[in-house]
Amino acid sequence: MKHIFTSFIILFLTTFSSHLLGQDSTQVRHYYLNKDEPGASYAFTFVHMTDIHIGEGQGDYGTKGYLNDTMPEGDVGYSAVRLRRAVNWINENKAANDIQFVLVTGDITDSGEKSEFDKAKEILDALDIPYVPTIGNHDIWPYVRFQDEAEYAYGDSVMNVVFKDTYDNAAQFFDNWDDGTRLESVYNPESEQYHYHQNFSFSHKGVGFLAFDFNPRYHVRKDEPGVGAEARLNDFAGGTYDWLLNTIATHPSRSDKNLILLTHQPPHRDVTAIFNGLPLTDFDKMSRDLLKFKESLGLWLAGHVHRNMNYSVRTIGGGAKIIDVRETAANKEFEYGLFTLIHVYKIQEPTAIKERYNSENISIHPNPASDILNISIKEDAKIQKIEIYSINGSKVFTNQNPQQTVKNFSINTSDFPNGMYFIQIQGERKVYLKNFIKTQ
Repeated sequence: MKHIFTSFIILFLTTFSSHLLGQDSTQVRHYYLNKDEPGASYAFTFVHMTDIHIGEGQGDYGTKGYLNDTMPEGDVGYSAVRLRRAVNWINENKAANDIQFVLVTGDITDSGEKSEFDKAKEILDALDIPYVPTIGNHDIWPYVRFQDEAEYAYGDSVMNVVFKDTYDNAAQFFDNWDDGTRLESVYNPESEQYHYHQNFSFSHKGVGFLAFDFNPRYHVRKDEPGVGAEARLNDFAGGTYDWLLNTIATHPSRSDKNLILLTHQPPHRDVTAIFNGLPLTDFDKMSRDLLKFKESLGLWLAGHVHRNMNYSVRTIGGGAKIIDVRETAANKEFEYGLFTLIHVYKIQEPTAIKERYNSENISIHPNPASDILNISIKEDAKIQKIEIYSINGSKVFTNQNPQQTVKNFSINTSDFPNGMYFIQIQGERKVYLKNFIKTQ
């Protein structure tokens, strides 16, 4: 569920632009991941599609109700027609564009009715290539628009049932398939209910994909059914956030800029984030935690805001760049559908390090530090670079000493302002990571 004013403006601009362009065919956008990186070579192409919204404008979709209802015959509703046209284009052009699979990042339905899920699956099943659906806020709380609604947000379990064979087939197609928390019922303290948070991961040709669930489960703070549009880290036992950090750290395909993140809500910080993004404190926490993985993070794909936009995630205050983002506009808002072709290039000769070691291989003292920070590495290391970042991502120290073999060294921190810092030490085959606090 999106903020009404924002939705109106975006819909108006999209419709107006479509008339100006004389839109009469599927709208295809292109994004080239790592193409300009040294040593990168083409690997494969896939489709990023989002915000299908099956059932939009139809009221009660299919037979009466939202759970045991039956989908209508045929492609009922303009969003179903537009999805069918997009699927047809992909089938007709997959060979010419080397399209190997389709990823759909949420808002598959308009109001979480089972009949809407069923219709989306019926149309997506017509694809000649595998597809993977992920969940959006419109899919979370089943209801009949502006009428009856479910007693709580259990759309995630409906999605598991409807797309069971889709996920089973995907697990056979992709490498390293891991259902994560997708099939685990976990208590969410915000909603005070149990939910299936849709977090899972997989690989394809050495590129890792992490789909994770930033959707809230609380009731929308309006006099209408459904959940809110804001994002949530879902930072609690068995939830999304711990799973995300642990999966990035241990993903079997992790290398240079080759992890692709998939969410419905984007990690944006523009004005629209007030209504449909992470709270500032959550964003600050996430960006600082992701900073240490930035060499491995290739691209973040999202929808939700219904716009085509590229930008980078940085720590608060315009600090260090963490990951590039591609937002794709809503397929349902274009007469013949819209999606992005993601052309993936792999860095064949890694410039960053595959093996990354944290606190068990590096020690620092004193911590907190005042004037001098002493660093010890538990093995001989040929240090290539030492970098220190402040909590907002700004680089405050860098020193390059190619092939200098050391185990113990010190850094003068007397001029550092008080606060938390991250130190990253790049060796010949490892990267050592550690946090410390500076005090007077």
